[in-house]
Amino acid sequence: MKLYDKSLTFYENGKTLTLLSLATPKFFQILFERFLLTINSAMLSNAAEEAVAATSVANQVYSLVTTALDLFAFGAAILVSLALGRGDRHAAGRITFITLLSALAFSLPVGLLLSAYAEPVLSLMNADAETLALSVRFFVIKTLYLPLTVLSATLSSLLICNAHVFISFFNAIFTGIASIAFNYLFLYTGLAIEPVVAVAMATLIVTALSVAMKLVFFILLRCPFTLGFSLSDFKNLFAYGLPGKMSLIAYTFATTITTSFIASMGKKFVNAKVYVGNITGYVHLFSDAIAGAGTILIGRFRGAKNEAFIGKLYRQNVLWACSLNVLTAILAYLFRRPLISIFTRNEEVLALTGSVMLIDIFVELFRAINMVSEQGLNACGEVKTTMLVSTISCWGISVLLAFVFGVLCKLGLVGIWLGFLSDEMARSIFYLFRWKARIRKMNACQAQ
Repeated sequence: MKLYDKSLTFYENGKTLTLLSLATPKFFQILFERFLLTINSAMLSNAAEEAVAATSVANQVYSLVTTALDLFAFGAAILVSLALGRGDRHAAGRITFITLLSALAFSLPVGLLLSAYAEPVLSLMNADAETLALSVRFFVIKTLYLPLTVLSATLSSLLICNAHVFISFFNAIFTGIASIAFNYLFLYTGLAIEPVVAVAMATLIVTALSVAMKLVFFILLRCPFTLGFSLSDFKNLFAYGLPGKMSLIAYTFATTITTSFIASMGKKFVNAKVYVGNITGYVHLFSDAIAGAGTILIGRFRGAKNEAFIGKLYRQNVLWACSLNVLTAILAYLFRRPLISIFTRNEEVLALTGSVMLIDIFVELFRAINMVSEQGLNACGEVKTTMLVSTISCWGISVLLAFVFGVLCKLGLVGIWLGFLSDEMARSIFYLFRWKARIRKMNACQAQ
């Protein structure tokens, strides 16, 4: 099996779509988005370290909500890719309109409701009184501009599945620079704004600018957009988006619960988890980008009824993702102290991160397999399979074992990460067997 096969290319309207052409800008887009989160954490930690735990608790719940609402972007990515693969721009434009309309219609009332009931929602996270109070103030502001966040993610997905990946890359650079500027303005120039409020306000402004930029490019690049409503398209949006996104929803919800376990251990454990998460977030950038690019290509091949390349593409993507994830995880472990020292000099927190980042090397190996496998199966239409597997594994393995190891056995963060490792390993084993069976079936059909 070649590490990179140049024959896995899709030609569309004079454009050549390959794994590298799609994954490279996607990688840098995610890199700058991750860099933005790192800068925010570092700036907030230096301004007021007690606010780090508060924003982490609030962001975990906020992430669960945005992940659920991202079902529109996810469903549209598959449906638009299929439509473009068969050359039907009119259908792609109609699906785009329905997606944007649905994203706004659902996110607006959800944001208002969460803002009104911020305190009872966040109280479920088991944080102490001071952390909870700060979290509520941060969460109220963020949920009010939830529609902007959802619209930004939806536009990114639509631009990417139209093969305009570089736009999201440039947008990520722009928002990263803008975020640093506004965070510095609100946190360090003596404006007397509470740190959690300052970060929320900066994010609001940057998100609004990001949406405006994406809309301009969406119009200038003449992405397919057709006014009109089709009930079948709306149903398909949910049929693909909801089950397909349920795997990530289940994962995010499970992570939210495990964060509540960590919050009950104390602030230093929450802060350590945030800092480790900032570092390990860079580790799986490669598998994120490769899985996303693979989804677009698989959608194109399926739409064009050319499934002969899908098995080869999957194997290639798994090899790339695993190799790069593991290499990066090892480097992160070896340089963990200087990396974590970017955020804190607290020796207790630094000591907590060592064993966790060693375990994370194995977590990232299996995470790479899962990312490529899940997104590939979703693009093949097996959204119900990934939904079922992820839900069972996240709750039956990740949350359960994180509680057993982390809380009952009092292993702390190490126990939580052992729960994560067990979950990722179980899912990867299933997906490898599922793909083996699928490839065998596709090859048999091709031979006929």
